[in-house]
Amino acid sequence: EAGNLRQAVIDARHAADLNPADAAPWLLLGDIADQRDDFTAANAAYAAAFARSPRDADILTAWTASLMRQHNLVAARDTLRAARVRNPLDPRVAVLTRALDRQAAGR
Repeated sequence: EAGNLRQAVIDARHAADLNPADAAPWLLLGDIADQRDDFTAANAAYAAAFARSPRDADILTAWTASLMRQHNLVAARDTLRAARVRNPLDPRVAVLTRALDRQAAGR
């Protein structure tokens, strides 16, 4: 699995180099960094993805989930609020809202 993630990082960076305006490679890099518990890299990659595609609720929901794993509930609420504005019918927003409320309550 580690080898697959390493190759995915290489491929995503190559894709980002080929098309600098594309948010998808940055979202993938954020997801991989989050999976590796490298939250500094995850936040930087999600921010880069969001800068390239600020209307994309998928980026914001992924970033919210990562921020929750980081126990950064204030930032998670901010990204979740932004995701809700962009796509209020996204079921992930509702799921993340309930999970964030439970996490904030210590459950």
